[in-house]
Amino acid sequence: MKFPETGANFRIIVDRRNDLDTFDLKVEVKDAAILSDAERSRNVSREMAEAVKTVTGNSPKVELVPADSLPRASGGESKTASARVEDRRKK
Repeated sequence: MKFPETGANFRIIVDRRNDLDTFDLKVEVKDAAILSDAERSRNVSREMAEAVKTVTGNSPKVELVPADSLPRASGGESKTASARVEDRRKK
C-alpha cells in the first residue's frame, strides 16, 4: 500500500464548479494521531492528491478523517456503490 497511514474506507464527493465536474476525496486514517499533526496530515493529503492526479489528470482536495467516520456499504450494496460516492451535482 502506498499510503500506510490510511485505511481502506474512502468517499468520493462529486460536484460541479464553473461548469466542470470535479471530485474530492475523504479518506479514513488508521491512527487519529496523524490528524493532530498538521504538517504530516498536509503532506499525506498532498501526496495522495498528486498520486490521484497522475492517474486521473485531476487534482482533488483530499481530506483525512478519523477511522469509522465514513458511511459503509450495507445490505446488498457493493463496496463501490453509493456508500463510497456522494454526488452533489444539481440534476
